[in-house]
Amino acid sequence: MCECPLRLDCKRLSFAMFEQSKADGGESMRIVWRILVWSFQALFAGTWPATDWTGAPWPANSAEARLAGGPLAEGFFGVPYIMKGDWEHFAKSFGLRRYSAGRPCDHCRCEKFHNSDPRDWPTNFRQDARWRTALITPTAWRAEYGADLHSLWQAFPFMSNWSIEPDEMHTIYMGTSCYMLGSVLHMLVFTILPGTPMQNMERVWEGICEQYRLLRVPTQYSSLGISSFVDPARPTLEYPRLKGRAAEVKWLAPVLLALWRRHGRPGVQVDQWVEACLTSQVRLQEIIDEEPAALFMEPALAAELPAVADRMLSFYSRLADAANRAGELLWTVAPKHHQLVHICARAAYLHPRRGSCFVDEDFMRRVKGIVQACTAATPLHRVPMTLLQKYRWGMCFQYVRASEE
Repeated sequence: MCECPLRLDCKRLSFAMFEQSKADGGESMRIVWRILVWSFQALFAGTWPATDWTGAPWPANSAEARLAGGPLAEGFFGVPYIMKGDWEHFAKSFGLRRYSAGRPCDHCRCEKFHNSDPRDWPTNFRQDARWRTALITPTAWRAEYGADLHSLWQAFPFMSNWSIEPDEMHTIYMGTSCYMLGSVLHMLVFTILPGTPMQNMERVWEGICEQYRLLRVPTQYSSLGISSFVDPARPTLEYPRLKGRAAEVKWLAPVLLALWRRHGRPGVQVDQWVEACLTSQVRLQEIIDEEPAALFMEPALAAELPAVADRMLSFYSRLADAANRAGELLWTVAPKHHQLVHICARAAYLHPRRGSCFVDEDFMRRVKGIVQACTAATPLHRVPMTLLQKYRWGMCFQYVRASEE
C-alpha cells in the first residue's frame, strides 16, 4: 500500500466543478469521475493503461501506445484506501448521507426522526447510546446503496464506508472547536467579566496576546473582536461560532484555557464544566499532534483518544443542557460532534492526521482560478478535460520543484 505523490485531490476538483455540474445536469462531474476512476485503476494495476479514459485505444505509434502495459511506477502500485473530506463534500460529490437527514451517518445506525428512540439520537453521547455499537458493516452499506453507489466504490469492491475518513480539520477545528470556543468567548465577554462587552473584549484580546507570547503559539489570530464569534447587533439571538482559519482556531484552545483558569468564577459549577471541557479539548489536540506523520497511532494513545473525546463531550452536553434550561443560545450540539466520536474510535486503525485536509487546503482557491481560466472560449463539454490537464501539470511542477529544493 502506498500513497502516490502525484495525487489528484478529488475534494478540490469536486468542489471546483460543483457549480458547473449543476448547470449541465451533473455531466461535468460524471466526466471528472470517469477520468479519475480510470487513473486510479491504472495506479492500482501498476501498469500504463492500454486505452484512454473513454476506452478508445491509443493512436498507433503514439507515446501512450508504446507505454501501454508497461510498469507505471517501477513495479510499485497504489491502493485507494481512504477518501478524505468533510460531511458536505461526501454528500454533494459522492451522494452519501447528508448530516440533515433522518439517518445522517454512513458509519452507524443513529437516527433523529421525531419518534426515534433517544438511545439512537446522534447527539446522545452517553456510553449506553445504542448507535455506538450499531455500526454499519461494509457488506450492508454497499447493499443499501445498490446501483446508486458512486462509481469509485463500484470500481474498487474492497472500498466501503470504512474508506470514508472523517476529516480532522473540518470536523474538529472548523466544526466542534468553533462552537466550543465561540461559547467560551461569549461567556467571558457577556457574562463573566464586569465591564461593557467592548471593554471586556479588549481585555480578553490583551490576555490572548499575552498567552500567545507565553505559550509561543505557532499560529495566531491577528485580531479578534465580538464580530469574530457572534453578530454584535444580536449577540443573544444566535449561537456563537468562532470564525477563522483552522490553525488559528486550533491554537486558540490552550490560550483560552489559560484565560479561563484566570477569570472563571470559583465554586460555580458551570465554570468548572467549561474548564474541564477545554482541558479535554487541549489534551485531544496533543494526542493527535504526537507523531502526526505516522500511519498508525501508538496503541496507548489510540486508546486514550476516544476516552478524552467522551469526557469532553460529556461536559459539553452538560453545558448545552444547562444553557437550554436557562434559555440561552450557547453550546450548540452540531452533527460534527457525532462525527468526532467516529474519528477518535477509528484512531486505533488509522492515525486521524492521515485523513486530515490540512495539506494544501489553501490550494482550493487556485483550483477555482484554473476552472475560471478553462471556461474562456472553451466548449462546455471540454472544460473538465482542460481542467484536469492544467491541474495535472500544476501538480507535476509543484512536486518537481519540491524535489529540487
